Amino acid sequence: MLNSYYPMYSFSFLFLLIFLLTIACNQISNENNEKKENIIEQTEQFDEYYGFDTLLLEEYVSESGNIIRLLGSKSNDLYQISVINTKGITKKFQIADNHYIASHSYIEWYNEHFIFVRFGCGTGCWAAKILSIDDNESKDYYNFIYEDQINNLIIYPDTVNSEFVVIENFQTNKSMKIDLNLCKEYILPIMAIDTVQKINEDKLLFEFSNKSCQQIEKKVITIREIIH
Repeated sequence: MLNSYYPMYSFSFLFLLIFLLTIACNQISNENNEKKENIIEQTEQFDEYYGFDTLLLEEYVSESGNIIRLLGSKSNDLYQISVINTKGITKKFQIADNHYIASHSYIEWYNEHFIFVRFGCGTGCWAAKILSIDDNESKDYYNFIYEDQINNLIIYPDTVNSEFVVIENFQTNKSMKIDLNLCKEYILPIMAIDTVQKINEDKLLFEFSNKSCQQIEKKVITIREIIH
């Protein structure tokens, strides 16, 4: 008697198992779809609030008469800078293409010809974006350690050999490369430089940890060739 009912019992059990698995799969599928929809919705909300935008964040007039407008997102993060010069010509500069850089960017100084924007580019990474109001160009300088808005100077590690230090006049594009024999225990040798001081228009004083990594050395560098 048991043997006659066994096939029917097995079929019923198999049908029930398939039915339960189908329900479970549908439930999992629905939960996954809801999660995807939530993620998409959250991403859209994030982009709408933090993402690229050109809302007017701030506006002011420089001493030279240029109108500088900071443009960005609803979260007040800087994505663009617009400049209307004294001739009424508008120039726009792209500052960031993602939220991280936009949220770590700010104007450090500006003068008649340039706007100096400092921004963070990741852990242990900082940079400057120098905007030229005269010709609508911009240039990035990573891991710089010194800038001078009077003489338009910036000091940064050489991009080919980081053991060398570059001093550049970003108005004339003249530059000079120096080797200070810096301590190499740092991730970037330029971080061995403690201070840079302006002695006069033609000379800079560097204080740095030298190649022994035990002593602070001082060295005066003449920069007349890139100033004049």
